[in-house]
Amino acid sequence: MSEQLSFWQEYNKAVKLLDGKHLAEALKLTHRIVDKTADWQLADELESIGSAYSMLLNCLRLGMDDPDREVQHLNFICRCYDVLEKVAHNKRVKENGVALTRNMLQILKDLEDYGMKSITSHLNDSDLQKHVSLYVELFHCAKNSSVWNAEEQKVADEVMSSGLVSNNDKSVMLSALLLSCLNTFDPQKIIFFVKQYSEMEDLRLRIQLLVCFVFPLQKYRNRLYAYNNLHARFKLLSDSVQYRQDLAILQIFALESLSTHDVNRKLREEIIPAMLKTQKFNPMKFGIDKIEDIDETNPEWGSVDKTIGELAELEAKGADVYYSTFAPLKRFPFFNEEANWFYPYDLNHPSVPSRIRNSGGKGIMQTLLNSDVLCDSDKYSFCLLTTQMTEQQVGLLASQIPGYDDVEQDKKNTPEVVCRNYMRVLFRYFYLYGGARPSNPFEEDFTLINNSVLGAALTYYDTLMRIGSYAMENKNYPVASVYMEKCTEFSNADAEAYQKLGYCCQKNKQTLDAIKAYEKAYSLNGKSKWTLRHLAHTNLFAGNYKEAFDYYRLLEAFDEKDAKVAFRCGECLVRLGKYSEAIKEFYKAEYLVPENLAAARAVAWCSVLTGDIKQARRYYAKIVSVNSTADDLISAGHAAWIDGDASDAATLYSRAAEKSEAGDFCRKFFADSEILAAHGIKHEDVLLMADLAVMGTH
Repeated sequence: MSEQLSFWQEYNKAVKLLDGKHLAEALKLTHRIVDKTADWQLADELESIGSAYSMLLNCLRLGMDDPDREVQHLNFICRCYDVLEKVAHNKRVKENGVALTRNMLQILKDLEDYGMKSITSHLNDSDLQKHVSLYVELFHCAKNSSVWNAEEQKVADEVMSSGLVSNNDKSVMLSALLLSCLNTFDPQKIIFFVKQYSEMEDLRLRIQLLVCFVFPLQKYRNRLYAYNNLHARFKLLSDSVQYRQDLAILQIFALESLSTHDVNRKLREEIIPAMLKTQKFNPMKFGIDKIEDIDETNPEWGSVDKTIGELAELEAKGADVYYSTFAPLKRFPFFNEEANWFYPYDLNHPSVPSRIRNSGGKGIMQTLLNSDVLCDSDKYSFCLLTTQMTEQQVGLLASQIPGYDDVEQDKKNTPEVVCRNYMRVLFRYFYLYGGARPSNPFEEDFTLINNSVLGAALTYYDTLMRIGSYAMENKNYPVASVYMEKCTEFSNADAEAYQKLGYCCQKNKQTLDAIKAYEKAYSLNGKSKWTLRHLAHTNLFAGNYKEAFDYYRLLEAFDEKDAKVAFRCGECLVRLGKYSEAIKEFYKAEYLVPENLAAARAVAWCSVLTGDIKQARRYYAKIVSVNSTADDLISAGHAAWIDGDASDAATLYSRAAEKSEAGDFCRKFFADSEILAAHGIKHEDVLLMADLAVMGTH
């Protein structure tokens, strides 16, 4: 185990050195790694790289001008990456005990023979089982392939172009190549995927090919700077409208998949800043909620652009519903074979119960299996679950599946449906398959706009807005803010783009950035009450009380009868120490909503602070009679004591102590010592009164 850890630690360190362009150090470390393997071919390749790089450096030392120096440097880095990937692949094969007896060309011949027989004669059960063995063999051959050479890519091209190999078998091979590329970065496979994607007419394979090159490019994004050939290839691809649309769909469904487990996407509760905990300003004294309570999105915003097809329907169904439902059903022996996780659902697959295969495509079960409600992996789970069930039980089970009521007999193959299906198949494999597998791509950062190779295809205003809006609707504010910020870089960015950016920054706790975005939105559309409210709120949260008050005043002009705005105006004035002005705003808020105790509390405490103790006592008497909290009772006690009524104060304090947890009463009571002292109450008396209140509870 220690040897294994040592190898992978050295491998990861070497990769990081290359990611940082530190080629000399990386070469030394890679030499140590290769020397332990006794692979003379890789050792020779390293020697060749080292010698050529030394010549390049020597030319630099001699001051010789070389316009190709940077290109050569990147080429040496690419070659070093390739050596590392090859030695890592060999290590992985050794660890997993993989033993392949045939190559892909041999398997292709048998698959074509099988395809010919399926056309010319009837297939029996033995043939079907033979086919399973063939696609399983093809899967493992593809998954365990090393860094490709031109000949190996040519054979894979032959598989994809063969009319006798079914699309299902091609799909299995592509999934295996994806896993191979996630284990071992192979630019030759990426080029293969891109070439096939550009030429592919079958929708399902096209979307799958897209995933096949996007996932590795995102996983290995830190090294893409070195591969100029990939940048050139994708620059051409970015001109394709279809590619841009497909990539946007994939970004959206990747975000949907990531939200299944909600990994690191829930933001922590905001903590009221220490500045709000001053002695004179205690929000509880005023009945004020936490500042961050404003949380609504703008009703003027349109929902996610529905040109994305069936996205609204897919959102409503929710990714995690099916995952949690079918996760326990991945324990059937069928799923012990890795290739079966990726074989598209096929009614004629020998693992599908004969009752279903012989049903002629009729019945409740077939209706469900012919729909797009379940992904392929879950359809096999469902089939296997029904082997010991009656038709009635099958119907009952089907009716319990979310979305069953909307099932249609015929699937609608759209890019959205196909992408969602494949992403869910992959998600289940990476989280539920028990065998050796690559690192989980769903735990990677999946913000494709930041990818140096992929990002260019997403830099269109409508695309950025659609993805950013989708991420917002799914509360993925870190990703949404990246896309919305890109939107605001366009000269035609409107107020909505800045509103959404501000909202994302606000949710990401980037208050100052939120204020800047909201200010820009306000400059573009000064009639938006929503923008004004959020400008006021974020300034209040940031401690910019004067600015917050000014914005609340502007907001008040829209609706003079808004009690909440009046209350917030009063709150700003309190924070500015203008208690006499604040109390007028609280009077207004109370007048507009008489039953609102928060306004009454604010008036009462402001009365204490301004010295109008008689009024404070009247208000606290009303508050305590309706709904007394420990804070209310303590404040009422203060008013009574300041007014000279120590007996009533002691009674109120004792009631507050009864309602408080151990130690909580004293903490709150002593927090107001400064105010009591300002009214002539001695510190010694404060200590005694606290003990009186606590002892009075026994």
